[in-house]
Amino acid sequence: MLTRPATFCLLAMSAFFLAWTARQAGVRFPGQADQPIGLRSGVAPDDRLTAHIDASDLTTAIRAYCDITGRQVWPDSRPILEKLDAQVGGRLARFGFYTPAPKADSGLSLHRDGLLRAEEVKERIEQVFSRAGLKAVPRGNRYFELVPK
Repeated sequence: MLTRPATFCLLAMSAFFLAWTARQAGVRFPGQADQPIGLRSGVAPDDRLTAHIDASDLTTAIRAYCDITGRQVWPDSRPILEKLDAQVGGRLARFGFYTPAPKADSGLSLHRDGLLRAEEVKERIEQVFSRAGLKAVPRGNRYFELVPK
């Protein structure tokens, strides 16, 4: 059982985190929906990679898009502890307060002798979204939203 100060501290941190997340998610800049979503840092458009993307598997395509752009899907459906751990730079998991769930494979492998360029893979994933009647729209700096076309 938690002590009273620890409980208060945990509730205060949770309230702050929820308020901050709501503020970040609600921010839309003018014309932002028209801007394309770029690749994540560390991945250049000409980098070669191998991608295993099934046109009929939307879940894998979303995971791959998250991996190649460095963004998360909005609305964020991760558990609250995982969100909090991400906000504090992974310190909760590092210090043993939280054990993250294993990450599912996105189907992307970045290496020098890949068959496709990173920009081509991103375009193919966006084509999968397009065939499903969806479009990826940026939402803030960390998220993207799949909206009907």
